[in-house]
Amino acid sequence: MKAKGRVPPQLALCHGCKQFVRPEEYTCPHCHDDIAMAAVRNRDRMERVTQATEELQRLLDQLGLTR
Repeated sequence: MKAKGRVPPQLALCHGCKQFVRPEEYTCPHCHDDIAMAAVRNRDRMERVTQATEELQRLLDQLGLTR
């Protein structure tokens, strides 16, 4: 049963295991990864994904295969 008027705690996401953790945690209690380093790795990975997507779009445009 929910307690009335209680605001749930705001949680952070561990990018190592995609589990939610308390914001004051430095090490994920689920996967034991360094939360800050996992966030950096995730940001770097997403930058590479964005670059690859842009390159693929450019190539498809050159071939006339886009809408």
